[in-house]
Amino acid sequence: MEARKLLQSCGWAGPYEVRHDAGGHGFFFCWHKRPLYAVTAWRPAASRRGHTRSTKEISADNEQQMNDTYIQETID
Repeated sequence: MEARKLLQSCGWAGPYEVRHDAGGHGFFFCWHKRPLYAVTAWRPAASRRGHTRSTKEISADNEQQMNDTYIQETID
């Protein structure tokens, strides 16, 4: 959905489409069914001690780091 909005905001009105890869991990901007640009995102599969961290755990860690930084800047 966001990819379509991006294409429309750039004035691409025509035979374009957005296709997802078979695994659903990335997508392609296509013009006349020909891929023009691929977009994907990834994260390491495992962290310390072989434990795979969930997105929720990573988000919680990032939020804590932002809070810690804010508190430190407020103190300084």
